[in-house]
Amino acid sequence: MREKAGKPRKGTIRLEARQEGDQILIIVRDDGAGIDPERVGRKAVEKGLVTAERLRTLSPREILDFIFLPGFSTVEKTTDLSGRGVGMDVVRTNLKKLNGSVGIESRLGEGTTVNLRLPLTLAILPVLLVQVAEEVYALPLRAVVETAQSIPSTRTGSRAMKSYAYAGRLFLYCAWNSCFPYVPAGSRRERI
Repeated sequence: MREKAGKPRKGTIRLEARQEGDQILIIVRDDGAGIDPERVGRKAVEKGLVTAERLRTLSPREILDFIFLPGFSTVEKTTDLSGRGVGMDVVRTNLKKLNGSVGIESRLGEGTTVNLRLPLTLAILPVLLVQVAEEVYALPLRAVVETAQSIPSTRTGSRAMKSYAYAGRLFLYCAWNSCFPYVPAGSRRERI
C-alpha cells in the first residue's frame, strides 16, 4: 500500500518532546496514509453521534475529534491491533486526569501527528528507573521505601512467586516475566 503511494516500504514514526512554557509537548508523527475526515464523519453519522447537517458545518479538525470518543472506530473488521474502539478515548481521559490534553492533525496521504501536552510539573517528578529486559520503567520515588541488592542465597520460592530475606524480614516478589507481560519469554534476567 505504501509503495503504491510512492513511499518507502518501511514507515517512520517520529517522537519529539520539548518544553513550551509551563507544559511539555510530546509529538508523535507518522508518515502513513493519514486519517480521512470524510470516513470519520460518515462513521460518526452512522453511529448517530452527529447529524449529516451538523457534520457539514464541522472543520476537518473537529471531525477528527470523534476519534477520542469511547468505542469509536472506522475499522470494519476487528483485529488484535485495531477496531475495538479502545484507545484514543483512554489517552484523552488519562491526560485530562493529569491536567494535560491531546490533539490530532492529519493530512490524507501524508501522515498523522498526535500532540500530547502535559504540565511541566509531571516532567520533574523524581523517579527510580528500573530496566526489565529491554524496557525501562519509571517508578515514582514517593512509592519507593528502600532499595537493596539481592544476593542469590537469600532468595527462595517457586517459579511464579518468590521470597527474599532482607534485614530480618521476608519480602515476596515475582519473576519479571510473570509480572510484566512485555518481557520476552526467553529473558533470564531476574532483578528485584
